[in-house]
Amino acid sequence: MRSLMIRFSAAVVFRCVAVTLITLGCMCLFSACHRKDAGYEFRAAAAKGDLTKVQALLRGRPNLVFSKNKKGSTALHWAAAYDHKDVAEFLLSNKADVNAKTDEGSTPLHRAAYGDHLDLAELLLTHKADVNAIDKYGNTPLHSAVSQDHKDMAELLLTNGADVNAKAHKGTTPLQWVLGWLLPDKFGVNTKTGKGTTPLHWAAIKDYKDMAELMLAKGADVNARDDGGETPLHCAAFNGHKDMAELLLANRADVNAKDDNGYTPLNWAAIKGYKDVAELLLANKANVNAKDDKGDTPLHWAADKGYKDVAELLLANGANVDAMSNNGVTPLHWAVVKGHQDVAELLRQHGGHNIGSNLSAPEWNYP
Repeated sequence: MRSLMIRFSAAVVFRCVAVTLITLGCMCLFSACHRKDAGYEFRAAAAKGDLTKVQALLRGRPNLVFSKNKKGSTALHWAAAYDHKDVAEFLLSNKADVNAKTDEGSTPLHRAAYGDHLDLAELLLTHKADVNAIDKYGNTPLHSAVSQDHKDMAELLLTNGADVNAKAHKGTTPLQWVLGWLLPDKFGVNTKTGKGTTPLHWAAIKDYKDMAELMLAKGADVNARDDGGETPLHCAAFNGHKDMAELLLANRADVNAKDDNGYTPLNWAAIKGYKDVAELLLANKANVNAKDDKGDTPLHWAADKGYKDVAELLLANGANVDAMSNNGVTPLHWAVVKGHQDVAELLRQHGGHNIGSNLSAPEWNYP
């Protein structure tokens, strides 16, 4: 009898333990499912554009903003993919990672670019999305855009620093698509935009040397002028792109071409302080004393802006130290007026005189 009671008690205890373990297991499973459901529900709400639900779920569990599905997609990936800008703005304001990557390396910007969601892409870029982020296949957001023939998206990405020469693992670059857009057979290589710019102007501005080489090989007019009279060489000089300027000069760009304001490429190099570009232009027979429509020479501009190194280069190449503008002003006058004492001293050492617009300056008679 006693033995029977002991066995009965043991069975009861075992049963209780088993029930307890099963209960605990179910609770853990329920908890895990609940966690999974919460993340899924949150990402699904983002994908559907249900801002109210996204806000409610995140209010109780702020870390959901970092949750990912089995493939590594976050709620921001889904908002970007389905063009829900308001949801994306909310997620970003709650510390969502703008550069979060899926298991394949895709970012929210990849998704927005692929879907041609311009406003969404602009939002991500404003929040410092990596415009050249690379996925596991070597594709950037620009690859995503051009593969779907999204020209406006490609332009947005390029404007924000996308690398047109980025090479995917298959060896493809966005350049191939971009050239296809810029150089359609029915229009030709010298097609102009509403402002008169050609594809070569655009390549010179952006410093896309490979693109420029291809266009020149296809017969691009190296001296084409936009509506302001600027040539691609003007654009290269204005932006300080020495290698681009060298390429254009090697293809017979007019080094002394003047735009509608009378500026030559050398004028722009002096205005912007690009000594290396100025040196290249001078080596290619740029007129060191070329005057713009107001009579200012490159030396006037170097003195006005305080670029001593550029002024030294110009003087070494025969710049007229006392060249007068249309209103009778010399380079030294501008250096003095603008407070560039080092440039003023340099000009004095080269015999410069401080002649102002009233043509009365003691230094003219007493150098």
